[in-house]
Amino acid sequence: MHRFQTDCITLAAIALLPSLVWAATPPAPGKLIDLGGHRLHVHCTGKGTPTVVVESGLGDYSFDWILVQNKVAAFTRICTYDRAGYAWSDPGPKPRTFSQINLELHDALAKLGEHARHQRRDGGCQYLFAERQPEHAGRQSPV
Repeated sequence: MHRFQTDCITLAAIALLPSLVWAATPPAPGKLIDLGGHRLHVHCTGKGTPTVVVESGLGDYSFDWILVQNKVAAFTRICTYDRAGYAWSDPGPKPRTFSQINLELHDALAKLGEHARHQRRDGGCQYLFAERQPEHAGRQSPV
């Protein structure tokens, strides 16, 4: 009988695990911006110009940049964000092309009233953003 009780407790714990993990997810540090069907997480801190926008690499999250964000926020405005489907952002429409990613970033920044003039630039998504949104690209800085 002891084995049966242990198995029942183990199964109950496994069944509850997803809800415990979900409950432990910290709240988003930034704002969830409604883009008409999905929300994009954008976290802006600091004051001043230019506004620095950090474009995380594929598979990276906004919180990967928290140490950089805290330092830069001491002298200017800085925004990090999570692409659709990452961290706190909802999954977005498919296909997930650079054009779609850039449109979402542009729309989210516009809804926040952010006037970004910098952006990390080391990949195709950043080059396309600079090409299609030159008024927001400013100087590009690889990190």
